[in-house]
Amino acid sequence: EIVATGRTEITAERAWQIAIHLGGLRLDLDEHTRRVYSSLKDLAWLPYENSADFRVPDELHTTDLRHLFESQGKFLNFGIGNRNAARPFLVDRLDVKIQPEPRLVVDHLLWCSEHSQQVHNGVLPWLEERTQEDAAAIELLRDKACIPVGTSTDPATGESRCDYLEPNRVFRGPHRFGKFRTQLGETLLRYPSLLTLLGVKESPDADDACQVLIEIGNSHARPAEPLEEEVLGIVWHCWDLIDSQLNRFDGGQLFQKFRDCPVVPNTRGMLCTPDQVLLADSPKQRYLPQEAESILVERLEGIWEALQDTGVKPLSREITAEVLNREELHDRLEDELEVEQVLRDRTDALVQIFDREREGLDARKRIEDALRRLEVKIGPRVEARFATRLCEFGDPAEVDALWVPESHELFVRTSDSTGLKGAWDCVAVELTTALFPELEPQNYAASVSQVLMAESLADAHQRLERLGHAPLTTVLIEGVEGDAAEFDNEPQADPDLDVETGEQPEPEVAECGCPISQLIEGDHLETCSEHLVESLDQDPAPLPEPEDAPEPGAEADTLGQSDAPVSGSGDRPAADLDPELGDLAGEEPAKQSDAVTSDSDSTGVPRRRPDANQRKPRRRRPPRSSFVRVELSDEEDQEETAGDTRNRELGDKG
Repeated sequence: EIVATGRTEITAERAWQIAIHLGGLRLDLDEHTRRVYSSLKDLAWLPYENSADFRVPDELHTTDLRHLFESQGKFLNFGIGNRNAARPFLVDRLDVKIQPEPRLVVDHLLWCSEHSQQVHNGVLPWLEERTQEDAAAIELLRDKACIPVGTSTDPATGESRCDYLEPNRVFRGPHRFGKFRTQLGETLLRYPSLLTLLGVKESPDADDACQVLIEIGNSHARPAEPLEEEVLGIVWHCWDLIDSQLNRFDGGQLFQKFRDCPVVPNTRGMLCTPDQVLLADSPKQRYLPQEAESILVERLEGIWEALQDTGVKPLSREITAEVLNREELHDRLEDELEVEQVLRDRTDALVQIFDREREGLDARKRIEDALRRLEVKIGPRVEARFATRLCEFGDPAEVDALWVPESHELFVRTSDSTGLKGAWDCVAVELTTALFPELEPQNYAASVSQVLMAESLADAHQRLERLGHAPLTTVLIEGVEGDAAEFDNEPQADPDLDVETGEQPEPEVAECGCPISQLIEGDHLETCSEHLVESLDQDPAPLPEPEDAPEPGAEADTLGQSDAPVSGSGDRPAADLDPELGDLAGEEPAKQSDAVTSDSDSTGVPRRRPDANQRKPRRRRPPRSSFVRVELSDEEDQEETAGDTRNRELGDKG
């Protein structure tokens, strides 16, 4: 009847009277009475505070802990009259609750935060005790403003309000983010388990610095005006923290975070997006117009690398030059040749500087390709002007050296008094910047300058060793033998190559025109036989060995003294043999020509052609070897081995 009538003051009071009456009965009831009591659990007949309807018992709570979830709970008020007499019956028999569910306490804390209301002091201790068994419910606060940090005055109404912050905006320890972050007081530090579960950090890291930068960039109402000095200091501290923990970010992650956000202060202290500024890493910035200050970022120690990862381009890669007096830079041909020769001769020493700087950097190829196409132009004055994609050309200015990678030109200023001595430092800077833009030129230019000023390549290597550069070694390492076809495309080590100059010496030739090395190695017979065939203009045929070979040194006495003709029997006097041919034993006799040619004497023996020493020797194909070039060495050991092939091994004495 009460349920059917609905909630009124009369029905609510009657419901309380029933509850009080049932609570006064004996607890040891029979089975029938228990079934009747049980049916009341599913019936919405109990009134609760601040409501105009009834609820089933298990949806209601007593008022014992209402301060923990007051905004979320439905409470039975037993404090009026004798209602407390119904408490044992409702709690024990009908499941009216005393303890709140964790979710109700969490929601109450969020409600207080949303309405800027002071939360009861017992809420956080209650959550601290339940961080283990109710962690899932408490973690719902992790990204919410749930940390009470004090009170403030509402600027709109002038009323006092309670302030709450997200866990990622507070720290247990000190920080340098100023007004953009808060350090917790001693009261909140009493709940370490709760703070850990919510993700409150001891101190800030690079992720916090990124978030602070984004907040400052989004909240900066006057982007065309400089930042306040305090805020600017916080911005630079954020960049310093990011740079110190760059390994936390994957490639491109910083670029995605800040791509469209004004987080980079220019030299005037105004915030810009990364694509609106350039990193001032080049001394040529002084040649840009005055308005270029708005597009440059100071190159601060410990910060510039993070700025580059964000998308800020270095000025050294973006600046372009225009030479204005090209017609004046062609009057010192000897100096131009000297610069080109020095650069090419010092390639190995330059490789020693740059080769091991970064994985995947092929320093030798980059240097050789650049020097191969380089055109040097020298004059008493080099006048140029500079610009970037973000600013126009500045006023013309005189420079000491300028390397223009686009046109492969190097312009150098020299004088009659000092010549090129005063130019090598500037050339070193230009070379480093042009060939290795990803490196910092100031870290390498001094070493490059020493290499260029050295008297020789050996002197250059010695200077580099004094500067702390480890020597690079070039050796010929014996490879694994295999099928010759597998090595057809492999580079072959030339044992006659001059390691110091990199040039191939002219071969020494014998009187017959054959290389001296073939006489030494035992290959002279075949080669010289081929020369004889060429002189006779007939197919090659080996000559027979004489029956009675003269003693060594006897050829000169018998040469030209024999009258015996060369017959088809293969008997050929030793006197008719050229002393340079050596022993021809074991070869088949050559077919005798029917007529004596102009290249033969009356006996049919071929004559040596005139000027044989001036004839270009036949170059034999070098034997295929399983050697590969690795690097260059300042010292070499040469060891000659006998055999069918020549191989000299150059190695480090160590």
